[in-house]
Amino acid sequence: KKSFDDDVVDLTVLGDWEDFQQLWEDDKLKDFDENPEYDLVDDTISELSSWAYFKSEEEKKRESERLRQRLRELRAESGQPETEKVFWESETEGTFVREMPKVGKNDPCPCGSGRKYKHCCGKNI
Repeated sequence: KKSFDDDVVDLTVLGDWEDFQQLWEDDKLKDFDENPEYDLVDDTISELSSWAYFKSEEEKKRESERLRQRLRELRAESGQPETEKVFWESETEGTFVREMPKVGKNDPCPCGSGRKYKHCCGKNI
């Protein structure tokens, strides 16, 4: 209770004090002490080193290639043909740039009717 009162408990993991009490009563915390997912963080760098954000570009490329290789193996095991592109790869490079400015719903309709876009051509979208 003191940990909750001192605001040192991550509420996204256990919820508030009442949630914790309910979990305790429902016996859902019996393996809590043995579960490494709920250990305190002693070394922040080693804890976050597995996060993709903190990996070097070279590590990200190696992991991506390992995932692609595993996907090829799974396809081979299931008898599925290999595709040319993996689903997470983009066919286009760079950022999308509009040729014309985006029309807001309250802007005049670009068709020239004089009505608001939301009451004219935007009505069917």
